[in-house]
Amino acid sequence: MFPARKAAIKEIGDAASRNLPPLPMPGSSSKTSSKYGRPKTTAAEMPRAALQRQLSGWVKDLLTESKIQLTLTERRELVESLIADIPGLESVPVRKERFEARISRTQKELFKRAAELQGRTLTDFVIASAQDAAVRIIGEMENIRLSPVDSRAFAEALLNPRQPPTELRAAAQRYGKMVGQ
Repeated sequence: MFPARKAAIKEIGDAASRNLPPLPMPGSSSKTSSKYGRPKTTAAEMPRAALQRQLSGWVKDLLTESKIQLTLTERRELVESLIADIPGLESVPVRKERFEARISRTQKELFKRAAELQGRTLTDFVIASAQDAAVRIIGEMENIRLSPVDSRAFAEALLNPRQPPTELRAAAQRYGKMVGQ
């Protein structure tokens, strides 16, 4: 890429990051309802594809005003660099995997209603709900909960282990001779 063109793209990128389009940003206290009665979504809560479309259109308008022509690849890179600069989006993963499920009409209507109440898309609602459930279940299964009596018995067994029975020691010796230890 020519140095002048590279400088112009950097200037557009800098201008864009200083004057992001009117997107509700993370940390803004404005959680008022949109004209559809749903809460406004912050950039960090937006589906990445929707954010890319919105920023892409804004960058295209900015480039047209500046009379700079970029290839589609250059424009995508510029949009990605802008997304990377938005606070709160550092940890938003790019969705590349696919997941499908067959559900009943009743289930779909239930999920859709819940998603609408939270101001999310059906996909975002299902993914967030499944992720929350998975994290909770894994957390429950990885943690062992003991009563105070069981906790003391466990600690006692660790601190003062019993001697193995004679039969177990004899079996260990036979095994050691078999495998050549």
